[in-house]
Amino acid sequence: MLQKRSMPEHPPIALFVYARPEHLQHCLNALASNDGSSRHPLIIFADAAKGESDLEKVQQVRELIQQFNWPGLKQIRLREQNVGLYANVISGLDEVFSQYRSAIIMEDDLVSSPCFLHYCKVGLLDYQSDKRVWSINAYQFDLGIIEGEPFLSRLATSSWGWATWADRWQAFRKNYDEKSILTQKGLLRRINFGGYPFSDMLGNPNSWAIRWFAYVQSQHGLGLFPRVSLMQNIGFDGSGVHAHNFGSVKPVLKLPDMPKQKAVHYAMEDRQKQALNPDQKLPLVQRIRRKIGV
Repeated sequence: MLQKRSMPEHPPIALFVYARPEHLQHCLNALASNDGSSRHPLIIFADAAKGESDLEKVQQVRELIQQFNWPGLKQIRLREQNVGLYANVISGLDEVFSQYRSAIIMEDDLVSSPCFLHYCKVGLLDYQSDKRVWSINAYQFDLGIIEGEPFLSRLATSSWGWATWADRWQAFRKNYDEKSILTQKGLLRRINFGGYPFSDMLGNPNSWAIRWFAYVQSQHGLGLFPRVSLMQNIGFDGSGVHAHNFGSVKPVLKLPDMPKQKAVHYAMEDRQKQALNPDQKLPLVQRIRRKIGV
């Protein structure tokens, strides 16, 4: 096994792709346009076709990733057989985190802001020693605001453009046990953040993200989030495996100041809860907190 490198100033990007060449072209163009993209190694994990109906699109994707002129180091991992999104991501991140102490993670239907990589890099450096923080997240719901610094939230994770550290990922891989963690007192309430039924997704065999989320919740983990989204998901057109559409928030172009936050910003967290479950009325204390912004 390769010895892990020290915390890189410019962590690698792990990109997971399958059979969506049009989406992937937008994804790659946006990533390459990010400030400092040439300093970030790009590692692409391309799944093989599931059946004959996907062969042409998979081949187009493979030609695209071979031909795309990434401004820095590029590595490609071609699956010889179809493994599915779950196994592609899990095994891919296991490989990445056997070599690197942190990484930025993307899928082929995500279009990033030009400041996305810088945001992840700074977040990884700022919070690497804060074991409460498990994920640096780029996607944000429409919270009805247009500016402000990133904040810590108990929502903790998002799979739409994010970053984490090897020690956090490896703790999840070593210790995740769905039956045992769901016996923890109060855990289902934390998983169902804001009353949204995330726990209903735990039975989905294709979702690595809900298991990662559940484990982080079992550890009372926190995540860093921007106030305005740095990521747009363009995959809700029947081409992917996502089951829920939270809208298509366009990514902000300019990164706000990023002073390190030491505590959960409850008012902003309440906005996330309301965005997730708009039909559920927040308790009075949360409504007051949101109104006064603390």
